Amino acid sequence: MKRWSPAIVAAGLLFGCSGGDERDDTTPPASPSLVIVDETAPASAAFSISASIPAAAAIDTLGISNAGHPIVVAEDRVYELVAGALEWRPLFVDEGAASLEDITVVAPRRAGGTWIAAGGDLFVLDGLYVLATPLMLDAGVIHAVVDVPTGALAGLWLATEGGLYRRTDDSLERWTIPGVTSVVTDLAIDPTGTFGLAVADGTFVTLEVEGTEVLTDRDAVDLGEVRAVAASDGAVWAAGSKGLLRFAQFDAKPYRHYPLASEGDLVAVATDPVTGTVWVRNATQLLEVDGPTIRAYPMASSTVPRIVVDTLGHVFVADGETLVRSGDMPSESATSFERDVVPWIQTNCAQCHSNQTQDFEDYAVFAEIAEGALSRVRRGDMPRCTGGVLCSPEQRLTAEQYAVLEQWLRDGKAE
Repeated sequence: MKRWSPAIVAAGLLFGCSGGDERDDTTPPASPSLVIVDETAPASAAFSISASIPAAAAIDTLGISNAGHPIVVAEDRVYELVAGALEWRPLFVDEGAASLEDITVVAPRRAGGTWIAAGGDLFVLDGLYVLATPLMLDAGVIHAVVDVPTGALAGLWLATEGGLYRRTDDSLERWTIPGVTSVVTDLAIDPTGTFGLAVADGTFVTLEVEGTEVLTDRDAVDLGEVRAVAASDGAVWAAGSKGLLRFAQFDAKPYRHYPLASEGDLVAVATDPVTGTVWVRNATQLLEVDGPTIRAYPMASSTVPRIVVDTLGHVFVADGETLVRSGDMPSESATSFERDVVPWIQTNCAQCHSNQTQDFEDYAVFAEIAEGALSRVRRGDMPRCTGGVLCSPEQRLTAEQYAVLEQWLRDGKAE
């Protein structure tokens, strides 16, 4: 197995790489395999809840926002799932300046909202409108957008017909992966920005940071044709015609291969943004990989080869003009409104909202607005500080402080 330092064609920034020199491996020592082959057989399972959400037209693709809201594209229009319904988010630009034809990518944006790629143009959905954003790049169709907040691989990454690019505050870099002439069709980077997977020529290439070098590998596991990749905390995943791969750079055995031979070709993969649980799908099933357990859920049909998992653990697929949401009922130990959420409301909301006509401590009232409340808390819009002004970043609630609200929604909003 060979490893290279990628040659980087940069406009201002370089990683100090060796320019593509190969390491001396003429007499490689015998070493144990770095691959674990996991042949766990999936157990049959069924979702306990399912809902069909109508779209305005046939759904072309799916994605997720920074706040965890599913985003749907239908006939070049963008819709956001809010409180159980799809709301249109129109394009707001000067007439003729840009269009949303042929949307290829919908991905979270670290500053809030969603990145949307249409052909070679990049847009932002932030609030009620889709806005064009200057790209300063002519690299053809954009196949993937990954916005990495931290680490050695921090930046906005674009997988395009013209190759792999990274935009930072200071420069735009083009990365040349050894053996790949141009087209990069997918990309996943772990949230810490230390390693990832790129897809080119139907196979995956690992990206690993070692000191000031970024190294690549191509030959660890044969996945056949790689269809999709995704990231979770501490790992990146690839789904292909020969199973599922988990790559975790810092594990003693970094590669775990789930052949899933009897399950058919895998066509999509997504990770739960809260638990890290992985979902993959083939032509007839959704497969849940939850630690050592794999469950297979029947899936009647799906016309778009994508999965979306929101922050409440609900799984979404598209079937024609319908968005299908599936999940499970909460357990007996789930959070409840009276026991868990009301004290949280009293601590964080009552000071400003107790005199309003809506009583947030009334289950029927708060259950209607809970998803919107969580979204506002996440982005720091609520709760407000003295005088009703926005709190500074240091004064906003942390993820731990609003976890009870998130968990209650995830558990199904029990009274």
